[in-house]
Amino acid sequence: MIRQIAISIAILLVAGALAWRIAHIEPHASTEKSEEAGEAKPHAEKKATDEDDDAGLGRVKLTEKAFKTSGIVVETAGPAKICKRLQLYGKIAANEERMAKVLPRFPGVMKEVRKRLGDKVAKGDVLAVVEGNESLKTYEIKAEIAGTIIKKDVSLGELVTDQSILFLIADLQSVWVDFNVYRDEFRLLREGLPISISLGDGSETLAATISYLSPFGAENTQTMLARAEIENAKGELRPGLFVTGELVTAETEAPVAVRVSAIQTLENKAAVFVQEDDAFEARAVELGEHDAEFIEVISGLLPGDKYAADNSFVLKAELGKGAEDND
Repeated sequence: MIRQIAISIAILLVAGALAWRIAHIEPHASTEKSEEAGEAKPHAEKKATDEDDDAGLGRVKLTEKAFKTSGIVVETAGPAKICKRLQLYGKIAANEERMAKVLPRFPGVMKEVRKRLGDKVAKGDVLAVVEGNESLKTYEIKAEIAGTIIKKDVSLGELVTDQSILFLIADLQSVWVDFNVYRDEFRLLREGLPISISLGDGSETLAATISYLSPFGAENTQTMLARAEIENAKGELRPGLFVTGELVTAETEAPVAVRVSAIQTLENKAAVFVQEDDAFEARAVELGEHDAEFIEVISGLLPGDKYAADNSFVLKAELGKGAEDND
């Protein structure tokens, strides 16, 4: 009788242990769904712990087909020149060092006006004819330089004096581009600094240099004048038109840099998607100087790492889908 009771107790203990073990075993779930061949979608994996934060913020796997259709462009991280650029706004003006004021030699009456506003003249061309008040004889007024008449202030029969400016002639083969620059930007400029000038009409930019920095400021605008002199052989630069100038004020050699378009924000961190075989790993990076094209990577990336330079937002979107699925 005692033996039977002992056997029954042993059986109950074994059964209880098996029941506890079964109750605490987690069911196995597949993280990937089987799909038809050739129709596989990108698969995103999110890190489950914080132990690998330095290594990455998540991974996205792409099939060959998905990669081709994504438009992602892969480039190699490496050295780059970071250029600090300054954009200025200015206006084309006639080169005052290539201008001539035309005045009569003696007071008299204007008998002939042979040139009009906008006419091009050669040196020695007759512009007008005046009859002197005292001699009553006529004399010719001639152009002192070759150029374009940009101002005319005389009419037929008008009484003129030897102080009257009848014509203003400008040689527009060379023009000035005057920029109004704020004081915090003006200190970055120096004479001889190259500047590219855009006319805003879709034409190619024109190369020039800063030729003059004014020692005075404009009281009403609190700006200072920076000027570039530029050749105008084709006559495309017309005084009075507004233009845009861009110049490089500083250059930095970055040991490791990527395209600005490669940077994404994940978990409030700057990240770059680095290619590893058939997957892209999102790595947190520390950033430094940048310009419109490149940005310096201080840490998180090594020279030679291949990364998604363009359309990296596709990978960010897929990573976000993966995080939602895990939730």
